Amino acid sequence: MTIDSELRRGEQARQLLQNEMYVDAVAAVRQAIIDKWISAPMRDREGQHELKLMLKVLGDVTGYIETAMQTGQMASIQLEQERKMQKLRSVGL
Repeated sequence: MTIDSELRRGEQARQLLQNEMYVDAVAAVRQAIIDKWISAPMRDREGQHELKLMLKVLGDVTGYIETAMQTGQMASIQLEQERKMQKLRSVGL
């Protein structure tokens, strides 16, 4: 992946993570899963396990987006360092 594409994906990820609708949706889904988990009968181990997996997948999705954002931030830092190095080379340092 190019630095430009990492920057673009990172910005898209940041916008998504800060999007009120996305934040509300993740919180609502997480709370619905937790509520069902709490109310699940103790004997329903399979159902509890499935709910736990749902929470994990929700976290994995959010984690994937956060990683893309962080990668974009690192690409931005790398690009800035390359620009500084080019500037130094152009002045003969």
